[in-house]
Amino acid sequence: MDLKKIQPSVDYDYLLGNAKQFGIRNIPKEYISKDLIIDVISYNPLEYCNLDINYKIDKDIALHAVSLNGFVLPYVPQELQEDYDIVWAAVKANRDVINFIPDELQNKLELLDYVNNAANYDEFGEGISQTQSR
Repeated sequence: MDLKKIQPSVDYDYLLGNAKQFGIRNIPKEYISKDLIIDVISYNPLEYCNLDINYKIDKDIALHAVSLNGFVLPYVPQELQEDYDIVWAAVKANRDVINFIPDELQNKLELLDYVNNAANYDEFGEGISQTQSR
């Protein structure tokens, strides 16, 4: 949705700046768009928690938020918390999110294998030796 076609007198950058500074809750609903939400979440993924449920249930928005900060997962609506893409994105963003995922879903998605394997590598993909000196 192109905000400029709906409200030509409203400057998108002005809205985005205000949303970044004061939060998405302080933007009038008639000016909120999916694009604005995505841009605000790119700046602060925790803004997802402040969204209206109508935006939280949008898979693209939820996926964007959890891929930037996996700890947003508990704030995602229940039906999306069991979505393969959402869960994987959250775990890849932060493997400690595994603690928020039910055991049956962990087993189904083989998340423990991913987390255990990821624990053996540093952020550059280099293997970590168990006997590495500090």
